Amino acid sequence: MLLKTRASILKQYEADCYSTCLYLLQCEQKACEAALNALLQLIGCDAFFAADPQGQRLLLLHVSMKSALSVLIGKEGTADEDYTKPRCSS
Repeated sequence: MLLKTRASILKQYEADCYSTCLYLLQCEQKACEAALNALLQLIGCDAFFAADPQGQRLLLLHVSMKSALSVLIGKEGTADEDYTKPRCSS
């Protein structure tokens, strides 16, 4: 499948991806970073494009959540931190 076609399909899921990341991170800047990472991962995922729409949504949710958690832990992760408080660095 052409990259242009894949990008067009992913464009339909962009808002859902961002919304998931924003819900988890409570920070627009970090949600943008996580959503971009998730979409970049998905564009190379043959299983995503071979799946039916329901399967695509499940894969999108899985990759979005994983990406958001990676951003959270990668940027702020220590065992002693309280992740119940939303925070966003400028």
